[in-house]
Amino acid sequence: MEEEHHYSATPSRGFDPEEVKRRIQEQAKRKEEKLEALRKEKEAKELEGCTFAPKVKATAARDLNKFLEDQKRFVEMKEQKQQERRERQLANEQSQVVPVGVNAKSRKILEERQRKGEPLSPNKASETMKQPFLQKNASRASVNKVVEGARRPSTVSAMA
Repeated sequence: MEEEHHYSATPSRGFDPEEVKRRIQEQAKRKEEKLEALRKEKEAKELEGCTFAPKVKATAARDLNKFLEDQKRFVEMKEQKQQERRERQLANEQSQVVPVGVNAKSRKILEERQRKGEPLSPNKASETMKQPFLQKNASRASVNKVVEGARRPSTVSAMA
């Protein structure tokens, strides 16, 4: 016959639940400490090859007066650059000559209007300014001269 072991949770048989709980907690604490030590050791090994040591300046940052001076100097430099840019742009615009020319179709329109006696300009102010010139040069040859005179030299010789 087999002997049955029956364990009781009572302290009379040598089993104390509080003692077991305490031992489990101690074991968990030792395990956690060991894991933490291993983590630190691993981190130290990883950082072992790192030699970076930043050099921090011991001087203080600029004070308010220095900051305001720097800001004023920046604004002055910015305004100076803007002025130089405007001057360059103006010089560029002045150096560019836009050739004025009348193509063949426009010349035909002008000739047709002159033949019919219509004003050559749709703008009344422009017409008023051109009126003395148009009265003086009413013939077709005069209109051709005006049109050709407004052209670039290369196109005048090509059309002639």
